[in-house]
Amino acid sequence: MDCITCVCSHPDLPILLTGSNDETVRVWNSGILLPSSLRVYWTLSTEKLQL
Repeated sequence: MDCITCVCSHPDLPILLTGSNDETVRVWNSGILLPSSLRVYWTLSTEKLQL
């Protein structure tokens, strides 16, 4: 894992999401700061729009 560049917390659940320079997003259990056992995966894509 590359260095973490962003962190987002869930308002009600003990979950943190982290994003890294290596383009990974990880889900963490913020109660124990270990990777969550949730088996949820996302595929994210972006594209630049010309205005």
